[in-house]
Amino acid sequence: MRKVNSRTMIALCMVILSLIWLYLGIFQYGIWDDRHGPMPGLFPTGIASVLLIVGIIGTVRSLNEKSAVYKRAAFEVMISLVLLLIASFTIGMLPSLLIYFVLWQIVIEKSSKRTIILSTLVVSAIVLGVFVFWLKVPFEKGILYELILY
Repeated sequence: MRKVNSRTMIALCMVILSLIWLYLGIFQYGIWDDRHGPMPGLFPTGIASVLLIVGIIGTVRSLNEKSAVYKRAAFEVMISLVLLLIASFTIGMLPSLLIYFVLWQIVIEKSSKRTIILSTLVVSAIVLGVFVFWLKVPFEKGILYELILY
């Protein structure tokens, strides 16, 4: 019997998440409308398809590997992602992703102020233009948004 290590578990989680997003993208959000073109499920379905392939390859390859050695930086990323999830439920997904992006550039990348401002403006314009205005992806609004407007 082969030993299941953490890399196998992560790859299996990728497969499970990709299957969930494939289902949501195809059946709940829709992929394509004959009159209006791409629907909100197009990009999640495409990304989930790639994630499924990578997850399957990762699962197969991880079964032959030895156990991984963990470093502190890996736990910092995991903790930051958990904080990102908590923030997305409280202040909304787009504001929390913006804060995460800026903090990543300041703390991890140690970018200059000019680089931070320019990259934040470009990424924000792309996200708002493509996902919010064009595809109308229903992002999580957050508890504070619900409390303030209702």
